[in-house]
Amino acid sequence: MRSQYTIQLEDTLLAQRRQRAIGILQYELNGGLPLKIGEREKSALQEFLAVYDELREQMHQAINGEFPPEIKTRFLDMYAVSVAAQHAMASETLEPGMASVHVDFSGEQYDRRRVLFHSALQPYLQGDEALGSLFGGLRHAAHSASSDEQYAPLRSLTAAFSVAIGEKHYAGFAETSHLATTRFRITEPLVGNEDMLQGLSSALYGLAHFNGVENPLQLRVPKTVSIQGPPGTGKTTGVRQVYACAKELLEPQMSVPFIFKPVSTAFKSSFFGKSAENLRALFQEVREGNAAYVLFADDIDGIFQDRRTLGSSPEERNIMHAILNELDGVLSSDRGNYLFISTSNHALQLDPALDSRLSELILYAPGPQTAAEYALAFERHCNGAAQVDDWLPIGEYAAGQLIPGKVPRTFSGRDVKDVVTNLGLRALLAPMAKTELLVESDTLEQRLTAEDVIRGIDAFLAEKQRRFDQETAEAVSLRAYDKRVEFLAQAQFDAECARQA
Repeated sequence: MRSQYTIQLEDTLLAQRRQRAIGILQYELNGGLPLKIGEREKSALQEFLAVYDELREQMHQAINGEFPPEIKTRFLDMYAVSVAAQHAMASETLEPGMASVHVDFSGEQYDRRRVLFHSALQPYLQGDEALGSLFGGLRHAAHSASSDEQYAPLRSLTAAFSVAIGEKHYAGFAETSHLATTRFRITEPLVGNEDMLQGLSSALYGLAHFNGVENPLQLRVPKTVSIQGPPGTGKTTGVRQVYACAKELLEPQMSVPFIFKPVSTAFKSSFFGKSAENLRALFQEVREGNAAYVLFADDIDGIFQDRRTLGSSPEERNIMHAILNELDGVLSSDRGNYLFISTSNHALQLDPALDSRLSELILYAPGPQTAAEYALAFERHCNGAAQVDDWLPIGEYAAGQLIPGKVPRTFSGRDVKDVVTNLGLRALLAPMAKTELLVESDTLEQRLTAEDVIRGIDAFLAEKQRRFDQETAEAVSLRAYDKRVEFLAQAQFDAECARQA
C-alpha cells in the first residue's frame, strides 16, 4: 500500500448528498416530523451527513482485502463519522464538545444512520454549544470504538489515509486520544488512565454548560462520577489535573465561576446531629450558589461509613441518610450546577445504597499495566534526565518483576515516580547538597542511564519486599503472643478451678 493515500471529496458530489440530507434528517432520524432547528444547525447537519455518506462509499471502494463484511462496515462507519464530525465543526467553527453520546457500532441491532443519533436529536439543537457537543461526542465514540482489537488490521491499513474536502485535509484516526481533539493538556504522566481522563473531561465539559439558571445538557451528563482503582494509580491527581484544565480553558467562556469544593471529614462534629446538619448546609450552599461546582470526595470509603459494619454508630447513620437524600435531590431541585466526584481503593466496601448513587458514571484508573506503559511512565517521569535510547527494555524489566506473591502490592504509577525521585536524590541532589551551596538548575548536568533505572527498580522492590516481610513477621509474632497470653490465661483458670474443686 502507498505510504499516503488521499480521498478527494468533490464539491459536486457533496452537493448531491446535501440535497438528500434534509430528507434523511426528517424522515429517517426524526420520524417524519418537521425539523424545528435554525439554519446554522441545519447547515451543519447537512454538511455532516453529506461528508459521512460520500466518504463511507469511497472508503469501501478504496479498501481491498479480505475482511468480514460486518467488521469492515462498522469500522468504515467510525472513520466516516470521525471525519464528517470534524469537518462539520470546522465548517461552522463549532467547539469540539465532549457530550455523552452513546453510540454502539458493534451491536446486533445495527442501523448505520440511526446509531449516529442514538439519543433524541432535538435536545442537542439548543444552540451552538450543544451542536458542538453532539459532534464532539460522536467523534469521541468513534475513536473509542475503533480501538477494539478486532479492528486492528483495518486501523493499520487506513493509518496513512487522509481526506481532502476543498482546501481542508483530515486524517481519520490519526489522533490516539480524544483529549487531543480538545485543548485539554494533562501535565502529570498518568499513563494507563487515558479512559479516566476522557470520562472526566466529558463530565466537566457538560457541567460547564450551566448558565446560572439551568443546564441545557443536564439530562445528558452524569451527576456523580465514581473513580475506582488500586492505590497510587493517579485517581486524585487525575481529578485535579482535569479540573485545572477545565477551569483554565472553559471558565472564560462561562457566565458563572467554576469552583472546586473538597468533601472531607471536616463537616463532622462531636455534637450529635450536627454532622448531618453541616453536610446538608454544604449541599444547600452549592445548590443555591451561582456557580458550577465540582464536589470532590477523595477516598470516600473513609468519609462515609457502611451501615452494615458493627462500628456504624447512630451519628454515622444520620450522616449516611443525609448524603443519600442530598444526592437524590429530595430536599431541593437540581439545576445541574454540580458534579460529585468520588475516588475509592475499595469500592466494594461502600454502603450499597451510596455506591448505587455514586455510579452514574464509573471510571477505572488502573495505571500502567503493560511493558510499553511502564516504559512510557518511566520516560515521562524522568523528563529528559536519563540517557536512554530505548525505554521498552526498562518497561519489560519493570513488568517482569511483578511476580504474584513476591511483593505486597502491584507496582503502580506512584511507585515509578518514587523510583525516579529516589534515583535523582541519590545520584545528583544528595551529593550536591553536601556543598551547602545553592546550585543553579541549568548546571545540573548529571544524567541517569538505563542501568541506573534498572538498579533503582531492584532497590525499590527489595525495600518494599523487606517491609512486607517485616510487617508479616510482626503480625505473626503478635498472633503468637496473643495465643500465648490466651494459653496462660486458660491454664491459670484451669488451675483455679482445680484448686476450688
